[in-house]
Amino acid sequence: MRVKLGDILSISHGYAFKGENFSDNPVLPIVMTPGNFKVGGGFREAKIKTYSGEIPPRYILSAGDVVITMTDLSKSGDTLGYPGIVPKNNKTYLHNQRIGRFHFKDLSYVIPKYIYYRLFQKDYHDFILNNSTGSTVKHTSPKKILDFEFELPPVEDQKRIANILGSLDDKIEANNALLNSLNQILRLDFLRNSLKRNKSLYISDIATEIRESVTSSQISDNENYVGLEHLPRRNVWLSQWGTGAEVTSNKSRFRRGDILFGKLRPYFHKVVVAPVDGICSTDIIVIRPKPGYEQLALQVLSSDSLIAHATNSSNGTRMPRTKWSDLNSYEFSHRESSLDLLSDFASSLIRENQNLSQVRSILISELIGRSRD
Repeated sequence: MRVKLGDILSISHGYAFKGENFSDNPVLPIVMTPGNFKVGGGFREAKIKTYSGEIPPRYILSAGDVVITMTDLSKSGDTLGYPGIVPKNNKTYLHNQRIGRFHFKDLSYVIPKYIYYRLFQKDYHDFILNNSTGSTVKHTSPKKILDFEFELPPVEDQKRIANILGSLDDKIEANNALLNSLNQILRLDFLRNSLKRNKSLYISDIATEIRESVTSSQISDNENYVGLEHLPRRNVWLSQWGTGAEVTSNKSRFRRGDILFGKLRPYFHKVVVAPVDGICSTDIIVIRPKPGYEQLALQVLSSDSLIAHATNSSNGTRMPRTKWSDLNSYEFSHRESSLDLLSDFASSLIRENQNLSQVRSILISELIGRSRD
C-alpha cells in the first residue's frame, strides 16, 4: 500500500524552554535536543541539558515515544530528519522546540517501531535533505516530513521486521545496562579500598601523560575519532565514537587501554578507558597506565574525589580547564583490587555492541529494502 507519512501520523512541535533555566544538574529533567540523535537514526545520551524551570505537562515525553530532529548544525545534515525513541529508564525527557513528536492515527495497520526503522533508509534521508532549508544550519518541518511517500507493507510484515530489529536493540540495551552496573562496581571498589589506607601515591606513580599530536592531513577517514561530545558523564565505558572523516584540525593520538580525561569543565566528569585505538580532541588528556596499574589508574582518575580536586585546581572562569600537573598533585592511598578483569569484560561488551550495531544496520537495509520491492 502506497502512503504518505501524513496518512498515518501527525507531528507536534516542542516547547521553547527558557535558556536561563538550563542546568548541568543530572537529577533534573532532560531537555531533548538535536544532539541526542545519532547519525543514521536512534537516540543517544549525549550533550545533556537539564531544566530547572516550570514545565508544561503536555511537553513531558513518554517512554517509547518516537521523536524526530528538525534542525541540524552540520553542513551535510547528518542527523536531520532522523528519528529516535525516548528511552525506557527512570529519567524524564522534555519535548523541546525543533524536535517533532509522532502521533500515530490508526495502530490497526501501522506498527510504530516499523515506521521508526523505515526512516533510517537512504531514500527518506535524501528526501529530507533535498527539501531542507538553510546552508550553515539545515531545517525541515512537519509538513515536509509528512510529504514523504513510501510503500507500507502488510501489518504482519511490519511486526515481524520490527521484532527482529527490536531484539537486537534490546540486546544492546541489556549490555549497556550491564556496563552501567560494572561502572558502579568499579567506583564502589575504589571507595572501599581507599578507606583502608596503605601507601600513598600520585597519579604519575601509576600512569603517564601521552602527548602525540597529529595534523588533520595525517588523519585517515576511517580512523576512530573521540570528541568531548562522545564521552559519557560519570561512566568509564566509551560506547560510541566518530571517524576521521569528521576531523578538520589537529588532534591527539591514543591507543586501546589509554584513559581519556576531558579537561574542559572537569566537573562534567568525562573520564573513559579507550576500547579502540584512535585520535581525540586536544581538550582530552591522554593518560597511559603503567603495566599492572591499569585498573587502579582508571578507578582513581574517574573517582569523585579526583574530579573534585581537578575542578578546584582548574583555570578559567567560563571555560575552566584542568591539566596533567593538576591531576598529578592529587594524593591517594593504594590497596590491591580484586577486579582486574572488569575492564576486559566491559571491553568485550562494547565490542559485542559494535558488532550488533553493524548487523542491525545490515538487517535494516535487507529486511526493509525487501519489503519495499
